[in-house]
Parts: sequence; structure tokens; C-alpha cells
Amino acid sequence: PIMLIVFILKTRGGKFSDSKNAEYSEYPELRLTKWGWILEFIGLPLLIIILFGISSIENPVGFCFSSLYLYFMFTLFLRLWRMNKVINRFLLNQKYYEIVEFLKKDQFFWLGMVFIFPFPFLFYFFYHLARKRLYRNHPRVCKLCYSKMHKLSEKTEDQFLSKEQQMEETLNAIDYDVWQCEICQAINEWLYPNKHSKYSACPKCNTWAYYLVGRNTLISATYSSSGKGEETNSCKLCGYTKKSAYTIAKRIASTSTSSSSFSSSRSSSSSGSWGGGSSGGGGSSSSW
Repeated sequence: PIMLIVFILKTRGGKFSDSKNAEYSEYPELRLTKWGWILEFIGLPLLIIILFGISSIENPVGFCFSSLYLYFMFTLFLRLWRMNKVINRFLLNQKYYEIVEFLKKDQFFWLGMVFIFPFPFLFYFFYHLARKRLYRNHPRVCKLCYSKMHKLSEKTEDQFLSKEQQMEETLNAIDYDVWQCEICQAINEWLYPNKHSKYSACPKCNTWAYYLVGRNTLISATYSSSGKGEETNSCKLCGYTKKSAYTIAKRIASTSTSSSSFSSSRSSSSSGSWGGGSSGGGGSSSSW
């Protein structure tokens, strides 16, 4: 059932290579056709379950789960094979930057696979990180004179970076690599955005130094009406500041709170009744 739900979502999102309105992808090698995906993730797993279901061996459930575990591990090796096809395509055109970005996008996926399949993908994950660094520092060829280029150090590259770029590096929003040709002295820059940075591009100067300063509540939300707040964003380079209003959703009474209030009201009501009865009846004892 889980795989069927995934299939429906992928179909509606145009994730398959033969979808009617397939969305654009930089990595078509990673895509499967609809029937290819069904065969790999529904058909063959279902066949494994059926074969063990009708078998007469002892502990068929244990063997079935073990087989499914190994099978899904095998599908990851197929993914690695498709990944290498993407990398080889980029290598033909010496697009090392594109390879690094491609490996970065898959990094968290393989980190998740480490917890599900610690062996052998724990070793692969470290290889994945090493390969990303390898291609980032891979020797480059100058596009003007076809001579060898060398990567400048962090201190040396600053003279070729603008004040905006230096600010972005200081804030750890973007990391720049500067390469220089050994013959014609031509300069090439490659930027690597930090996806975990709190900074984004400023609407005014376009520098990645724009961040959320804070939020301020103007009107508090209640159980009957929504509230209003004000959000302040500012750029650390040009000083551009923008304030924008946002809506705070109504407060919702939790079930436990409602139950407590209901119980309290019942207790108060009962207490009043017993008090009235006590004062009205002369024969009532104090224990009641």
C-alpha cells in the first residue's frame, strides 16, 4: 500500500520519464518509466512475498523479510549505477561544478540509507563525501587558452572577490572557489551556497546577506479571532530593511483543557449542592 501511494504521488508530480507532463530534470538518467518503477518497487517485492507465502520451508516470514531487505539493498546498487551515468555525462564536458552539486543533492539520501543499510552504505557515504571533495578540487583547463588552472587559497582569492562576495563568505552564506590560469591569468569563479544558512539574496543589492531580524506580535490571537504580527528582514551589507505583516492563527482549545474546565464546573456545581443540602437538613452529619 505504501508503494502504491508513492506511485500515485510520483505520477501526479510528473516524476517518471514517460509521464504525460513530465517535469524537467537535470538528471534524466535517474528516472524510471512507470512500468519500470512498478516492476522494481512493487512487482518483484510482491513476487518475493508470494513465493515465500506458498513455500513449505520453516520460518517463511523470517526468510521473506531477509530477502526483501537484501532486494531493496540491491535496488540501491542500481541507483548507484544510474548515478555514475550522470557523473560520466558531466565528465565528458568537464563539468566538475555540476558533479559537486549533483553529489550534494544526494548526500542526505545516502545518510538516511546508512541507518537502514549500515553495511555497506556506511562505507559508501564516506566515499560519497570524499568524491564530492575530489571533484570540487579536480584540475581545470582554461577555456580561453586551454592551459592548466590552479585553485587559489582562501587568502589569495579575496583580491578577486567583490566586497559583496567577501561579505557572503564572512557570513558563511556562500563559499567561493577562485581558479586562475597559469598562462593567460584568466579567472573563473564557482560559488557553493550554504543551504543551512539563515541568509538569502537581498531584494535591493542581491547579496546573500538578507536575514530575518525578528517577529513582533501586534495583536494577540484569541479563541474567537486571529491576531496580527510584524516581521522584520534586513540586509547586513546595504542596510535595506523591510517590514511585512503576517496573520497569527486563532488559538484552539485542546481537548484536555476543555475536559478540565468541564470537570471543574461539575465539581463547583456539586460542591454547591452538597453545601445547600447540608445547611438545609438538620440531621445531616458533618462527614457528608
